[in-house]
Amino acid sequence: MATLNITELLISHQRLLAQVDAVTAVSANAAAEKAAVGADYCFMLIAGVFVFFMHTGFAFLESGAVRFKNYQNILLKNLLTVCIGGLVWFLWGYGLAYGEGNGFIGERFFFGIGFELEENNSHYGGWFFQTAFACTAATIVSGSLAERVNVGAYLLFSFLMTGFIYPVVAASCWSGDGWLVVGEWNDGVGYEDFAGSGIVHLCGGVAGLIGAAIMGPRIGIFDE
Repeated sequence: MATLNITELLISHQRLLAQVDAVTAVSANAAAEKAAVGADYCFMLIAGVFVFFMHTGFAFLESGAVRFKNYQNILLKNLLTVCIGGLVWFLWGYGLAYGEGNGFIGERFFFGIGFELEENNSHYGGWFFQTAFACTAATIVSGSLAERVNVGAYLLFSFLMTGFIYPVVAASCWSGDGWLVVGEWNDGVGYEDFAGSGIVHLCGGVAGLIGAAIMGPRIGIFDE
């Protein structure tokens, strides 16, 4: 009888150790997943800050490419682009781009509604990161139209670029269900973009080219 009791005790002990090991493994995996998510968010935020610093470079480059009397105008445009673009992007631009819509335009996350849900918390970081790109697409045009357009007209364009033009482009290519991504072409992969070269820079560059073609050369620079 004593031997039986010892055997049962050993079996119970082994079961307890197995349960402890299982709980420890689950806890370790959960902690590792949380750490990985935190590291991803940290990297995304740091990358977003670096992209925002591009606006400083734009401001220096553009102010050095215009006459002295117009450099303050360029600096003001670059500053207000980020202010207006960030607000518009939060209110509805991000929702149009990443709101899981019909493949052409998004239908959720307007005014940040839905970010507070646990399964959507990642969109806080995504909004910040993508804000930098949306504003960059608009800022590219400020250099293309330097000394050609007044502040009010440019800010109206920035409003349209960050509120509709760029969101439609981003939704088509970066949203995950965009019509250019899910297309059965490019060996089934669909559209591929390298660090925003097409979505951000080509979009802003084409807009700037069209604007410069409409406005013509800068007054007083190319007089015959």
